[in-house]
Amino acid sequence: MALKGYNRNLHKLLDKWPGKHTLGMYRFLPLFFVLGAALEFSMINWKVGEVNFCEYLRVRIVHTKDDKPGNSLFRNWKRKNYRLKV
Repeated sequence: MALKGYNRNLHKLLDKWPGKHTLGMYRFLPLFFVLGAALEFSMINWKVGEVNFCEYLRVRIVHTKDDKPGNSLFRNWKRKNYRLKV
């Protein structure tokens, strides 16, 4: 079965990752930290057309903000149609 060989190869690759004895299962934490930083950098700096994620989120929050106390942006998520109107 091909999946069995795939698991074996993945296990070998993960065993070769440095820091197994000193950090244990937390040895992958720096990798995920760098991937998260790269994702955040891309969301801030990459533009699709004229808008990036930060501008889109700011416009959406301004358009959906109500003055009524207790209203939440995410509670009424399914009721309203949130579209960016630029």
